[in-house]
Formats: sequence, structure tokens, C-alpha cells
Amino acid sequence: MNNQKIPNFKVLVLVGAGHANVQVLKHLSMNKYNGLEVILVNDGFSAVYSGMTPGLIENYYKIEEAIIDLPKLCNNSRAILVNDSVTKLDENKNMVYLKEHPPIKFDLLSLNVGSQTKTDHLEISDYAKTINVKPISNLINQLNIIDQIISKKEIVNCSVVGGGIAAIEVSFAIKERFKEKININIISKKLLREKNIKNKTKKILEKFLKLKNIKIINENALSIDENYVISEKKDKILTDISIISSGVMSLPWIEESNINTDKNGFIRVNQTLQTENYKHIFAAGDICSLNFTDRPKSGVMAVRQGEVLKKNIFKFLLEQDLALFKPQSNWLYLIGTGNGNAIMNWKNISLSGHLIWKMKEFIDKKFMNKFKFLKPMSGKISSQTLKLDSKIQNQISINMKCEGCGSKLSKNLLVDYLEKNQSHNTKILSDSTSLKFPNNSITQSIDHIKYFKSMNPYIFGQIAYLHAQNDILASGNKVNSFSVSLGLPNNEKKSQKFFLEYFMEGILSESKKDGGIFASGHTYTSDEPGITINMNGLDFKNQSKADAKEGELIYLTKPLGIGYLMSAFMNNAEEISSFVYKKIINNMTQSNKNILEIINDNEVKILTDISGYGLASHLIDVCSSSNLSAYLDLKDDLLIMNNFEILLKYKSSAYDDNRTASENMIHFKNLITTQKKNIFPILYDPQTSGPLLLSVKEDQKEKFEKSFMTNYGFFPIKIGLFTERKDFSIIV
Repeated sequence: MNNQKIPNFKVLVLVGAGHANVQVLKHLSMNKYNGLEVILVNDGFSAVYSGMTPGLIENYYKIEEAIIDLPKLCNNSRAILVNDSVTKLDENKNMVYLKEHPPIKFDLLSLNVGSQTKTDHLEISDYAKTINVKPISNLINQLNIIDQIISKKEIVNCSVVGGGIAAIEVSFAIKERFKEKININIISKKLLREKNIKNKTKKILEKFLKLKNIKIINENALSIDENYVISEKKDKILTDISIISSGVMSLPWIEESNINTDKNGFIRVNQTLQTENYKHIFAAGDICSLNFTDRPKSGVMAVRQGEVLKKNIFKFLLEQDLALFKPQSNWLYLIGTGNGNAIMNWKNISLSGHLIWKMKEFIDKKFMNKFKFLKPMSGKISSQTLKLDSKIQNQISINMKCEGCGSKLSKNLLVDYLEKNQSHNTKILSDSTSLKFPNNSITQSIDHIKYFKSMNPYIFGQIAYLHAQNDILASGNKVNSFSVSLGLPNNEKKSQKFFLEYFMEGILSESKKDGGIFASGHTYTSDEPGITINMNGLDFKNQSKADAKEGELIYLTKPLGIGYLMSAFMNNAEEISSFVYKKIINNMTQSNKNILEIINDNEVKILTDISGYGLASHLIDVCSSSNLSAYLDLKDDLLIMNNFEILLKYKSSAYDDNRTASENMIHFKNLITTQKKNIFPILYDPQTSGPLLLSVKEDQKEKFEKSFMTNYGFFPIKIGLFTERKDFSIIV
């Protein structure tokens, strides 16, 4: 039986990881739609949940409890995460333009990008210290500014400009965080004007504000300078830091688009959450304005819209009738007041106390638990197939996809890309490129790595280049030129175009730093996308594995752990948060290129790079070639993430083979302490775009480490030294 896979033919782009779009991704983790490519564009690897923000500010919650881990969510949803911000939207050409990545073409778009704090009514001095409440991530990321001010002053004066629920909650949370070290003034003439807030609730809030010694100044702010907030009555209110929560405004690229907006620049949507003039564009959360009723912007509203959005996007794709969003006329307010207390406002009920806070905590955690993946997704996933147009249906009806040389990318796609990048090869479409070398001696290597599921293909392109670059650097040489073979998914053209552009632009972003010539390329389609790079290097300071000398110190240029950490990530390990994932990506995209400057000025030798076979195997090769042994002193600075539990629990699929190939050449003489016993598996962990292994003379140690720090901004990792040949290659 021919089990034909349906090629992806629709591209769904989710812009912003707001409370609605994350529910779309959660739906995708439990439902598969054949014929759909999903891309999330978000500025950051995590999304802060607004309901937990007050508790996060006052240190009731840890940061990991209050954020949605986007790499993990996308990985489980079979979606690609692109960490970037939008600069322009062309809704007629279906293009989203990004700040640092190539544009993305979409069939269906969902905008859940939040809003920004309204500041156009304020005159703010360049010397004023201010923090905007929106976007929420901005507020959380800048709390350290207040921490720094408080570390220098005995008492800090803080002005909160605005009088809505957000301003009140932030004031309570800031007061709880810093207690008597901070004085807070809420400056607003419009205190608690939100619809449905009862007078009894307002009185309770005013009572708590007075109890916490938070002062209300019933005036509007006009300007903020270095030391004062100036009110409309020209009163000067002493301030060291001002938190602005005076309403919200739209985003420039939304207002510059052709999408219908209201008078304030927010996207007008109907009851199905579609924009008025583009039915293939949906919007939810703060950025949208309902065209059929008036409701305030809030996290609660975004969550409720998400329940409809996650249905309608897929109903639209399946050509089914869409559901209607029916907003409540009255909704529950739970307002944190600090110290484990909250106020409830519901219809005619106003209550306060610790039990109200616990109820709020229960509701917030219930929502957040939807996005926790504590083990690999198991069980039956619902699968549906999107309706295909006749051209693609004919393609599927063919009994066998072309293999061999026929499994290539469309020529039009390839030519379009070459023309866009002004390739000299576009006009003649030659089969090869003639290269001139200053001498007859070159170094050549080839590397292939398979695509990491859900990873931004642009970042993967960077990693693939740096991984291949290591082989040239390990010989002490400079990259001169390279050729690329891209394995692209068996998808429809829009999706293939996305992967082609992102793979190549990622590769070229790194090759430009080398001045390397892109000589030739090849494409093929595959169920296992990946990148192969053949690289040429020119002699710079030619070195080999046989150059190590007895007594020389052994260094690595960066820490290890890619293999087991990515395995843990793929298995939804709780310890691999979005912050750890970012560290993993930063490690793989850290180039070793600057080492050439260091070896030119120091008596340093590059002996090898650490890649798929792991540290032990590569070091054994050096010892065998140099007729030496290596004494290793393994410490926790060797690890990207200092967590031995993960190292012992998770292993890459290549780990066992690496260990079998190397362990007979290793003697664990000094493996006495628990820490050393826990760290030894790192010897066999495979690395992608890993470190270089260097040898340095003992008397050059300080000079080398200082030079390395100057070039990289961190110190190299000393792991041992070479000794005379023993019975074992490595002694730990």
C-alpha cells in the first residue's frame, strides 16, 4: 500500500504569543491538520501571563510559573518559532515583514500582538526614568531598574501615572516587593473608571491603598523630567522612577496597514474575530476592537476570544461555518492587593481577603497548566486534512514522488531567490563556479546536520554554517568558499520558499563575517530536512591533531551539553525552560571564528573541534596522533546548564555509541566525589556547533586567557593537561 503524505499547502502565521494565539497552538498540540504549516512570530522566547503579573512583581511567583514557554509549546504543536518583531504588513500580497528576518508569505494570519502604553499625551524628558506597563514583558524586564535605584538610595519615590485597574494592581505589587523602601504616588484624575467596578469595590480599594500608604493625587500628569512629575496644576511631584499606565495605543505597523481600524488605530473585528475587510486575517486581544459592541481591553477578554479563535481559524481552513464570539456583559474582576490578598468584584458582590487571592491563584494556574508539557505528548492525536485545490490534488494523486535527481526544488522558486539576492549566477545559471586561490594548498571539509523540529530555520542555517566552519578552524585555517545542499520539506511552494530563504539567509548572515564566497548550491525535497555544507579553507596557521605537546594545558572555547539538553527539550523536561532554550541557541550560534586572532598573537594550537562523537572521542584522537595522554579535571563550568540531574536523566541517541567507542580508552582514576561521578557522561555527549579544543603552554596561560576574554567576553574553559603516554588515552 502506498501511504502518500499530503504536502503542506496552507501557511498559517500567528503574530504575537498573546492569550488568544497561544490557545491556537495548544489546540494544534492535540489536533493535526494535514496540509498546514504553522509559524509563530513573537519577540521573545516566552509570553508573560497578565493574570500572574502582580504576583510575579511582588515575588509571589517565580518567573517560570508566570510565563508560557514558547519553544516547548511550538515543539509540541509542530509549529516553527521565529523570534522577531513585525515592521510592516502587506495584507494584499499576504506578506509579513520582520525586523531581522526575511518576510513571510501567509495564507491565513492571526494577530494577537497586544498594545503599547499610551504616552503621546505626556512630555517625557530624555533624563526621566520611566517604565511602560505595556507590553507586560517590558514591565517585567525593567524591574531591575527599580532594584538598582533602591540599592543606591534609602527611600525611592515612585510615581504611577494612570488610575485604572492595571495601575492600582501594579502599585500594590511594587509596594509589596519593596515595602518601606519605596513611596508610591498614583497620579490620575480618572481613578477606576472601568465599566462594572462597583462603588463598594472602589471604597475597599481606597481603604487598602491608604493602609499601604499609597497616596492618590487626583490630577493628570502633563510631563515627566529627571526628578519630578509635573501635574496639570503645575504641581511638582518628586519622583525617582515613573511607571506609566495611562491607557493603551495601537502599533505603528497596524495603523500603517490597510486593515480597517477604529479612531484609535485598533483593528475592527466582527463576531467571528475576522477583520472587516480581509476575511483571511483574524485579530484578538488588546490590538482589536469589536465592531458590534463596546468592551474594555483586558487579559480576561483575550482569553475568552482565544476560545473562539482556536475554533474559527481551523473552521475557516476547513471551509466550515464560523463560531460567534459573545462577550459577557458583566465579568469577574480579581484585583491583587499584595501580601496574598485580593478583591473580588462580580455583579453586585464585593469581597476581599486571602481566600479571594487563593481563588485568583487557582484560576490563573488552571489556565497556565494548559501550556505545561511534563512528558512527550502521547495518546491519539486527532487528524484532519484540509481541502486542496485541483493542482495540488493532482500532485498527490501521482503514485510516486520523484526520487533521485527529480526530487529537486521548483526551478522558478530557485531563480526567484537568486534574483532577489542579486546572484551573479542568475543570468547564466551555470553548473559550477570558478574559484581562484592564492596558492595551491586548501583545506576542504563537508558536514551535514538534520533540521531540529520547530527551530527557526534562519537560526538553523546559522548553526549549520558554524558547525561546518569548525572543521576549517580546527585546522587553523580561514574559510574561503563554500557550497550548500539544502534538504527542503516535501511541502507546497510557499512553505518551501520559506525554508529556502530562511536556511540560506541564516547561512549567508554568518558567511559574510568570514568573507566566504558562496560557490554553488543544490536543493532536494525530503521528509527529513537538513543542510549539507562543503567548505574550503585557506592556510592561515595550519595545525593538526598531532601537534599537542606534553605539559600543555587543554582548553575548550565554550561549554558542552547540546546533545542531552536538546534530548531533554524534545522530551518536555520541566527543567528546560525558555530561558535554558535561549542559552542552548546562544551556545550553538556562538562562532569560534575569533580564535584565529588569538592563535596569531599567542602560542596557542587548535587541535580539533568537538562535534557528534563527543569530547572523549575527539580528545582520544588527539592523544593517539600526538602519542600523549590527557589528564582531565572535570568541573561544572564545563556545562551549558549546571544541572547534573538532567545530565544523568537524558541522553542523546548517539550517546551509547559514543560511550562504547571511547570508554575502554578512559581511566577514571580520580572519580571520587559525587560531582565528578555525575559529570562524567558529558564526555560522550554529541555536540552541534560545539567548541574547539586548544592546547596552551603553561607559561602562556595568563596571556592567553586575557586575550580570549578580550575577544569573546568570557573566559575559556580549562579542562586538563597533556601528559606522557600512559596505558589509557584519558585519565579522569
